[in-house]
Amino acid sequence: MPNYDSKEEEQLTDCLQIIAKNPRIKLARLARELRVLYDKLRRRIRHVADGRLNGGHNKRLTAMQEDGFKRYITYLINIGEPPDLKGLWLAANKILIQCGNSGSGVSGNWAKCWLARNSDWFKNIYARTIVAKRKAVYDQEDIAQHFADFQFAMSKYGVVQSDV
Repeated sequence: MPNYDSKEEEQLTDCLQIIAKNPRIKLARLARELRVLYDKLRRRIRHVADGRLNGGHNKRLTAMQEDGFKRYITYLINIGEPPDLKGLWLAANKILIQCGNSGSGVSGNWAKCWLARNSDWFKNIYARTIVAKRKAVYDQEDIAQHFADFQFAMSKYGVVQSDV
């Protein structure tokens, strides 16, 4: 399928405006005159959006939905619960339901294909969070503050070293 063409969509919009003014016009003749595909014109009349707006084959989420989906995955990784394939599948279907997609959701194989398409992003975000966690463990100031709090709590509650 060729890439999205904004000029072609403008021509289809012009056709729809002409049809709104003259509903009895012959569609085939109008399509020939304005050089648009007859089938695309009929789909636009039935309010069927261009399939290329979602990004192509097997891409059910729009760009905005996919951005939210990526943020959700980042959140899960940051709280230490990386999603599995079933979790990705459920999240994508929830997004589609919330956006009013009454048709079928994503298929069971969709999550695996999505991970394959976005493998570079997923590897970068996952690796970055692990490195950040490892650095946080070795932060000397946090460790010193923890032991200072521990010593304060021991003296406050009268805990002796032999009890620890």
